[in-house]
Amino acid sequence: MGERRDRLEKSMPENLLRPTWAALDQHEFRLLLEKRLGGPGQYDGKETNPNRFYLPLARDQCAIVLVFKDKKIVAVERGKAFDPIQWQKICDDIETTILVGPQKVGRDYSFCSFRVSGSWRGQRSGVQILPPPPDAPDPAAARPVPTPAAVGCFG
Repeated sequence: MGERRDRLEKSMPENLLRPTWAALDQHEFRLLLEKRLGGPGQYDGKETNPNRFYLPLARDQCAIVLVFKDKKIVAVERGKAFDPIQWQKICDDIETTILVGPQKVGRDYSFCSFRVSGSWRGQRSGVQILPPPPDAPDPAAARPVPTPAAVGCFG
């Protein structure tokens, strides 16, 4: 029985979808694949196999096969033109940008008694301290009213 199971597992194509991609937005995934692999993609025998979509094209030019169930990608399989290095770059993009989300930028203002003339950025935190814009009030003319300094966080 174990030998039969081993033969069955070897005959089944490997699913390249990773478990960590469960929350992956399907539309963003398709856009990334089209950008990296090209498009437009095509079916091959849609009447008999409507749930398999080939990128960038079918047969010998196929890099990957998207397998759908109820309009959701449930598997990604290797095609004849599969490039493992290109696939690794796609995986890296997914895990370091798409799943992490867009870079977040925040802005806040803090007031001090002296005008900030230089700038500073935290290496790990991404917090920046910048001088106020040129049209900001001059602190010398308004003492003891504090002047603004822009503080931003890029992370």
